[in-house]
Amino acid sequence: MVQFLGDVAGGVLVAVVTAVLTVQLALRRFYTERWWEKKAEAYLNVIDALSVQLRQLQDELDELHSYQTQLQHSQTPGSVKVTVLPEEMRLENKRRWDEAVQELEDARIQGAFLLSDASVGALERFQQERAMLARDVRYVGYDDILERQVELAQEVLDEFRSLAKKDLRVPRGR
Repeated sequence: MVQFLGDVAGGVLVAVVTAVLTVQLALRRFYTERWWEKKAEAYLNVIDALSVQLRQLQDELDELHSYQTQLQHSQTPGSVKVTVLPEEMRLENKRRWDEAVQELEDARIQGAFLLSDASVGALERFQQERAMLARDVRYVGYDDILERQVELAQEVLDEFRSLAKKDLRVPRGR
């Protein structure tokens, strides 16, 4: 009988220890996955904000080049039509731009919590260079500034995607 109780107690002890370890490992995995999801969301928000800025800068540059081309080929410069966005679309673009600016600023300030140091550094460099370009607009042609802004946005977007993949340990080729 004592042997039987010893076997049962040993089995129960093994079962309890196994159950506790299984729950601890499951919780650890759950928290790790949740943390990864939060980091991924933070990276995706920044990538989305950078994409909004890149698209809008590229659209503005395309419109400027189209206008300049029309102007060069026009016999009468006053006949060149300037395409103006409808007010509703202009306001929507401004709203999206402002949201993107705010998202990037928030990511830069709060990013050290979820984003890698290299990612935060890339955002800081982007904002610093954008500020320098804004100051240079008085000395350099607007089209040159706009072209550099498009290049800069594309460069930081590419760099940020690469850093996100590295930090999130996304396999190469994805």
